[in-house]
Amino acid sequence: MEQKTGRKLLLFLLTLAMVIGLLPGISLTVQAESAEGTCGDGVTWSYNAETKALSISYSGSGTGAMNNYGLGQSCPWNDLIIDINKVSIGSGVTSIGEQSFQSCSSLIEVTIPSSVTSIGDSAFAACDALSEVTIPHGVKNIGNAAFVDCNSLTGVTIPSSVTSIGVFAFSYCSRLTNVTFERPAASSTLTVENNAFSTDGEGTSNIPIRYTGSGTLILFDGDTQITEGKPSGDLNGKSLTWEEAGAKYPLWVGDIRVTEHTNSGEGWSYDISSNTLTLNGAAITTGHCADQYGRLKYGIYYAGADRLRIALAPRSVNTVGGSEVGLNRGISASQGDITISGAGTLSVYGNEDGIAANKDLTIESGTIRAAGTSAVGKGILSITGDVTIKGGTVIAVSEGDEAIGICAPNGNVNIYGGKVTASGGMAGIYTEKNLP
Repeated sequence: MEQKTGRKLLLFLLTLAMVIGLLPGISLTVQAESAEGTCGDGVTWSYNAETKALSISYSGSGTGAMNNYGLGQSCPWNDLIIDINKVSIGSGVTSIGEQSFQSCSSLIEVTIPSSVTSIGDSAFAACDALSEVTIPHGVKNIGNAAFVDCNSLTGVTIPSSVTSIGVFAFSYCSRLTNVTFERPAASSTLTVENNAFSTDGEGTSNIPIRYTGSGTLILFDGDTQITEGKPSGDLNGKSLTWEEAGAKYPLWVGDIRVTEHTNSGEGWSYDISSNTLTLNGAAITTGHCADQYGRLKYGIYYAGADRLRIALAPRSVNTVGGSEVGLNRGISASQGDITISGAGTLSVYGNEDGIAANKDLTIESGTIRAAGTSAVGKGILSITGDVTIKGGTVIAVSEGDEAIGICAPNGNVNIYGGKVTASGGMAGIYTEKNLP
């Protein structure tokens, strides 16, 4: 009897379910409906309920940006957020709006066209099912928290076009194990904000970085190479530059930084083993800006603490600066010493000083003409050490009212040989210790 009663109850429930399913407007399964609308100037959206795909399109003749959302303004597909599993952005759309797809928890596939240059803040934040995304070449800015909390994301490749990555952009992505940077074709800059790559919200990320693409450019933090395998957390809060891989030396010739791969130019070459800069018909009319404000320009600038040797090739004629060039100093060693030798000629001009060394400045041979052209200029200057002339022909002329030809205010001026001419409005040779 109980068995018959159970069967009757089961049949009743099945029949009831069929009847309800046949009634118009009543369904046991609640399903989102297809929808469409606008989401920018000339930018439209449409949702296909059957495929659960959201399409973003630009309908104009050029390009257009998506709207930004947030601060109490929801995206127009907000009621569909948990249903969307695919987002396709069409060509012509230039930006992905802030918080556009935040918390699309079912999203597994995203298509971004090369026309997009900016991915907005929190655009894909907390898309837990998103395991991969291709950021196309053309994107320049990846916004704050753009992919934060994407806990299925396993890897990301940053295209070479990207110049900035925002705060928390790829933070708290618990399955992220690969961060790859595409090498650019030419030197450029990349700003990585604090906690852009972070597993703890405090800037820590041991995910190793990789490089892809042809060429030899890699990221530099100042003079430090960011080699493959370095933790991505090391990039946080840094202004980086893409430069040739290899050592960078503390020497600039004109506006060229001397490196392992850039160690010669028109009329000059550099040998790291002897720390020697050879001039052979050089005409240097540009300068390196040695301060952050771009006010101090030096034709040859050496920032090392040891001795820079300048060799003049036989019969070569070399010039640094000139009356119209506007260099503050023609040749400068900001920390170390300078030694000049050879059988060529060298003419050096600077508004402040012709040739200046922080420590000792020695001339062994060659024909040297140095002039500081301002009212207080010095032709040859040793700031803390000695000026020593052992041979050659040296002409140090500074014509300003308070100018000095050869100056060693904290050391000695030693002349052991050669022919020396020094003149200045204040003094030809000046030292507080001794005169030759």
